[in-house]
Amino acid sequence: MIRFKTKTHADVMMLEKEALKLVALMGLSDTLPNALAAEDVNAALEKLRQAATRDSATMNDAWSDKSVSLNHRAQPLIELLEAANTAKQHVIWEKSVF
Repeated sequence: MIRFKTKTHADVMMLEKEALKLVALMGLSDTLPNALAAEDVNAALEKLRQAATRDSATMNDAWSDKSVSLNHRAQPLIELLEAANTAKQHVIWEKSVF
């Protein structure tokens, strides 16, 4: 499991494989733990939004559970990034047991 954290939003937990795919869609490294500086949150958010709204079968083929769209799967992280961006806060993600 990967836990995404920022001060202004509840933590978001995802399976590691899916979380790291979302991190890659933001153009970020899959190194764990990792962080996104407050001034970089908006750019990462926009990249994730664009990827999530693209209607591309090749994007959805990357997911282990194809019944869940990329847009739906990314939504909790998008909300966390929006909150961090609004509050000018950094975001961190790390492995978590729960």
